Amino acid sequence: MIFWEEWLNQHPIVSFFLSHPVMGIILLIILVYLISYLLQQIPRIIINLLWRIIKLPFWLLGLYFDGEKGDKQVVERIGEISAKEEIQGELMKTIIKKLEDIEEKQTKILEALLKEKK
Repeated sequence: MIFWEEWLNQHPIVSFFLSHPVMGIILLIILVYLISYLLQQIPRIIINLLWRIIKLPFWLLGLYFDGEKGDKQVVERIGEISAKEEIQGELMKTIIKKLEDIEEKQTKILEALLKEKK
């Protein structure tokens, strides 16, 4: 009996489950379910991985032969981006010009107000 008590003192988890058998059974059922689920998923993962490995050469060939089309698309996209940058640059120039005009009007108004006060 002393050996058993010492062993339970050294292993508190086992002692807990012996003290709470219903909770232990529920956790055991959940654990068995999770392990079975993981074991069912292993073949799916392997099949998916093998399928991707089989498709990889064809995908690479598609990239190789569609590379010219892809290059054209990249050049077109760069052209679109540069056109947008030009439009944005022009827009920024007009905004800056309007802000400078507003600043000039403000200084003229301030000068006029200061002259009236004197």
